[in-house]
Amino acid sequence: MADAVRLVQITRAANERYLQALAVVGEPKPSHRILDPVSQPVQQQGRYRALRPISPQESRLFEVVCQGRFLLNGFRNKDLHVCLPAPQNLDLRRYALRLSRQLQLLRAHGLIFRVAKTHYYRITKKGHEVMATAIKFRTTDIALLAA
Repeated sequence: MADAVRLVQITRAANERYLQALAVVGEPKPSHRILDPVSQPVQQQGRYRALRPISPQESRLFEVVCQGRFLLNGFRNKDLHVCLPAPQNLDLRRYALRLSRQLQLLRAHGLIFRVAKTHYYRITKKGHEVMATAIKFRTTDIALLAA
């Protein structure tokens, strides 16, 4: 019973993160207003390239990061290794560095943030909007888009 207060805080925070992820679903907004800002380079403690949200590599990263199992606690670089296996021509250390650079790029664009004093990252509201739009745009049939 001594931990009941802390348990309530943790579950409430987890529920808020889950509801925040679901809040993106019903907002009617043109996709160009969501994807265009992240398709520009960012100047933040250095220069970061523009995202390519519909490219196969970045959309695969978006799909993995948006998985429901990462909504509660967040995700780490190590967690992404399991879902995104390294190409055979790269060793694990170089692949971990590549994933770190991709996470740094997502942070620069404001799609994820790092949880203080941990190695975990969580998705921001903007991140949910951008990633969900990019995934949906990539998986939607072209005939439905043209109609």
